[in-house]
Amino acid sequence: MNALQIGTLLIVFAGVFGAVNHIVFRLPSAIGILIVALAASFCVLGSRPIDFGHLP
Repeated sequence: MNALQIGTLLIVFAGVFGAVNHIVFRLPSAIGILIVALAASFCVLGSRPIDFGHLP
C-alpha cells in the first residue's frame, strides 16, 4: 500500500468510527472515536493466535 491508500483508509476508518459513536454511544466525538478505535484494536489483537513459545 502506498501513502495515499493508507491515508484514505485512515479517513474511512475515522468516518466509520464517528458514525458508530454517533449512533450507538452518543459521546463527544473525540472520546467516542477513541473508545471505538480502542475496541477495534483490542479485537485485532484478540484475533491473533496466542503464542507462548517465547516464554521460558
